This record gives sequence, structure tokens and C-alpha cells, in this order.
Amino acid sequence: HLKDARSKGIPSMGTGAVYLFAVEAVRIDPFPVPPYFRRGFALDDGWNVSAVGFLAYDNDHDILYLTNELYLKEHRPEQVAGFVKARGDWLPGVGDAAARTRDGVQVITIYQRFLPKLSLADKEVEAGIYDVQMRLASGRLKIFSTCQNTLWEYQRYHRDEGKIVKRDDHAMDMLRYGCRP
Repeated sequence: HLKDARSKGIPSMGTGAVYLFAVEAVRIDPFPVPPYFRRGFALDDGWNVSAVGFLAYDNDHDILYLTNELYLKEHRPEQVAGFVKARGDWLPGVGDAAARTRDGVQVITIYQRFLPKLSLADKEVEAGIYDVQMRLASGRLKIFSTCQNTLWEYQRYHRDEGKIVKRDDHAMDMLRYGCRP
């Protein structure tokens, strides 16, 4: 981890990285997801970037897999919802879309018009980070290697003087929402 910190500018374990596990411990090669795995999605809405993660849950082993992602720049909620709906409007999801308003309407209501199984995410930051960290520590969170944006953010997600640096963190927020019980 120190080599990556010095050569690539990636925060290392002792200098503010939020998650203390190397990306190699989290990243796995994609595999066909068995039909009995529960599926869903998590969404972090934003104008600059909206991150959507598609999740599969192995109930037998309590392992959560991030199998696919959408990383959309400058898309309206209707467009993002359309991409999600194309995967199946039956998918349950959690999302942070309540903070922004558009034309006086909370964005979550726009999303819910297109994605009726979308509920508000628990946005508790430290509790969510703890949930992710516990899954990582026990090997119960895996990210497919094809989720390049999430893996990129994972390596750069860090704190400065104890506070989360709110930059390039949309996929990390999405992942945190997806890991909350």
C-alpha cells in the first residue's frame, strides 16, 4: 500500500484511507450470478455524477456482490431511472435522491415515478462506513472487476483530519447505501 501511495498518489492505510483493505482483497472476476441470489440496486444521485450499483446477495453465505455499475455524468433523473428500469423495474433499490430539488419537486419523487420499488437510503455516514468495513473485514463484500469506477473511488476514498473528503465519492456513497441493513 505504501508503494501505491508514493507512486500513484493513492491514500495508504496509515494516512487517511477510509477502508483498510487493499483493492485486491475486494476485487473479484465476474461470474454468472445464480438465479437464487437476491438482487437490487443502490443509487447516489447527482448532476455531475450519478452512481448506480447493481447488487446480488448470497443469503447462504451472507456475501454481497457489486456486480455492475452505472456512472453517469450530467444525466437527468428520468434518464438515470430509464437505465435502471431497463435492467428490470422489479428490482428493489435504495437511493439518495432527496437532497436535490428540481422545479420545486424533490428528486426522489421523480425517481419513484419511474422506479416504484425505490426507497430512501439510510444516509448515516459513519454507520454506513462501519457496515462496509465489517463486510470487508469478514470477506462478505466483493466487487466485480468490471466495476472500474467503484474500484477507482475505493482506492482514493480518504479522510482529512478525521473528515471524509467529499470528492469523487459517488460510488462510495452508493456502496454504503447498498450495504446498510
